[in-house]
Amino acid sequence: MTPRSVLQVLRWLVLALALMAAGVAAAQDSAPLDLDATQSALNAIDAALKDPSLTDADLQRLLAENDSHAVALQAAVVDMNPKLAASVKRLAELTPKSKDAAPATDAATAELQAEKTRHDALDAKLRAARAMLLQVDDNATRIGAKRRELFARETFARSSSILNPQLWLSVWREVPLDAQAMRALVGGWLASLAGRATVPHSVGLAALAVLLALVTVPLRWFARRFIYQAADAGHPTRLRRAIAAVWNILVLAVLPLLWIGAFAYGLDLFDLSEPRIQGVLDAVFDAARLLIVFNALGRAMLAPRDPAWRVVAVSDRSASMIARAGMTVAAIWAVERLIEPAADAVASLNIA
Repeated sequence: MTPRSVLQVLRWLVLALALMAAGVAAAQDSAPLDLDATQSALNAIDAALKDPSLTDADLQRLLAENDSHAVALQAAVVDMNPKLAASVKRLAELTPKSKDAAPATDAATAELQAEKTRHDALDAKLRAARAMLLQVDDNATRIGAKRRELFARETFARSSSILNPQLWLSVWREVPLDAQAMRALVGGWLASLAGRATVPHSVGLAALAVLLALVTVPLRWFARRFIYQAADAGHPTRLRRAIAAVWNILVLAVLPLLWIGAFAYGLDLFDLSEPRIQGVLDAVFDAARLLIVFNALGRAMLAPRDPAWRVVAVSDRSASMIARAGMTVAAIWAVERLIEPAADAVASLNIA
């Protein structure tokens, strides 16, 4: 074959491949995502997750199926967004400018009605796809939790006892490596903030923190001045003790919880969080909330240092012991809430 003939054959091959690709794309466009079938599949996954006898292989299969639906739904949302925007624009063009005005012709009226129908259908499909994406995220979270629970159950089943030294020696040997991995994750997140956080973001977050501090000070002063628990108050009435307990909870729990919530919202608002460390940050905030709530309830209801304002009728020693026990339980619970996402972040099976 001459070089010219070879070039012609190559051209025909390229043309054939291009036509095949166009045909595949057209076939994909002509077969849009079936939202009803996708919803049925997601409902089937939800029903399957209620089975307590699922193995890890079953959970991996369900996760792969769930992820495939997530990809398809995200593609459908991306495809429908511009179509809906174009439909909104077209509706604005077809709608008469005046409320009392009517379309010029019957054809214009029919076109306007058809566009409304198309817009409503697109809007309903887009809302349904977004709702199913939330269900997909919920399924993924549940599958991850079930896999961790199954792994922990199988790990302890293979151990002779929870007091088996081999189990805890493995954990102890792994702790330094996991701590180093966690420091690397946190350090990488802090280092990435320098490149990701712009000056307006940093100024906005700092302004939010200052604003919360400025708001907290007068509210705390007002709450303490409104109900003043004097040491020589004698025997306050039950109503006055209840009001004092409510105000203590407001000062010691509600205000700090609002501050933490606003700070966490600020991290998300200014895009200063990172997916790999987000679970750990949420766990830190949850742990702080637990300690704050237990401390506020203990000091408001038991008043270990102010017996006259104690809502629960117990002795001083009992009040102190109950308060310490409550804070101990809260601390253990907070550590447990923190360890689980930390173990996921560093992929530590022994600690999990």
